[in-house]
Amino acid sequence: MAVTTILLASDGGPGALRAADWVRAQWAGTDAEVIVAVAEVPLPGGAYSLTIVPEGGADEAIYLAPETASELAVAALRETERHLAGMARVRGTIWRGKPVPAILTAIRQLRPGLVVVGRRNLSRGERLLLGSVSAGVVAHSPVPVLVVPPAVAEAVMEEPAAAGE
Repeated sequence: MAVTTILLASDGGPGALRAADWVRAQWAGTDAEVIVAVAEVPLPGGAYSLTIVPEGGADEAIYLAPETASELAVAALRETERHLAGMARVRGTIWRGKPVPAILTAIRQLRPGLVVVGRRNLSRGERLLLGSVSAGVVAHSPVPVLVVPPAVAEAVMEEPAAAGE
């Protein structure tokens, strides 16, 4: 059975963009629909903010003001969509909530055949403090989840056949 709908969870960070590149390398030239899902993270009191943790880890985290969170979620969505250029069917969605519950809600409502997430290179301590979105999605998703680690994504960009080796 061929996958016809892929949900790509993205925060616009390097891991998510590598996952987008991997999706494009695998499904370009097909009729598969790629739905990009970005989470806009809530703060207590109903305000929204976005935290970006770059590849360098939690020490370099950027905490953004509530009034810019929506704009940044849109920017993350647009950047991810740019990495999917050339795909026949791409659409974007923004879900309010913490990343794992927001992605799981998107999965339940959109019913993709596959979910694709990138992975950051966080240390064990950083994963303990920040949590792992990919692990949370894998643990609770009702559909298959593919986690694209950085080394696989880089190998695919060099030679698409390397992903299966």
